[in-house]
Amino acid sequence: MAVNLSTDLKPYRSNLDYLTDQLKLLDTRINLFLLRNNRKLDTDIKNFYRGLVLSDKEFGEIMAAKNLSSDYAKEINKLENDLFLLEVFIQRRVVLTQEEGQEIAINKVFNKFKLSNFEQQCILIALAVELDRKYEKIFSYLQNDVEEKNPTVGLVLELLCSKKEEQIENRIFFERDSSLMKYFFAPVDEKNSPSLLSQPLRLNGDMVNFLLGRNISS
Repeated sequence: MAVNLSTDLKPYRSNLDYLTDQLKLLDTRINLFLLRNNRKLDTDIKNFYRGLVLSDKEFGEIMAAKNLSSDYAKEINKLENDLFLLEVFIQRRVVLTQEEGQEIAINKVFNKFKLSNFEQQCILIALAVELDRKYEKIFSYLQNDVEEKNPTVGLVLELLCSKKEEQIENRIFFERDSSLMKYFFAPVDEKNSPSLLSQPLRLNGDMVNFLLGRNISS
């Protein structure tokens, strides 16, 4: 997403307006993930899915992506820059909204629980499947698992952390007594998730309603 920080900035007018930008941010993260892992859409899906989840053409249309360039370093640098600009763009729009005396519904929840930016992004990634079913297919593809339609801890860490050290440090946010696991995500059957990284992150129903602006007191 190309944004102009001097001309495109304006306050958010609704929760949906904000979430639309966050989904664009997620799409950029996903494309960056693919580049960093040197994955090509036209071969990966054929080799693993063979039509079980989505076709090459369908995934390409979903992500509006072209075949990856051989110059990965250049492509990665461009996407990293796009990601940074979009993050700044969203942050500044949030500030403009607050300066008007307004508050986005989802931010009321984030502020109530005093969540860090990392925790907020974890929630927003998990919320994507509640906003658009295309993300069920995308997460299945990224995780090489036709049955797993929600993002796992491992995938979220890879989407949000560029270095392995960061991924290890941020595992603490997914411990059983953390805010994310106590208040936002549905309990996990640990028998079916032998490692923390394989645990799916599915928002509980009541929290989805709160995040979407329902039943929130002013």
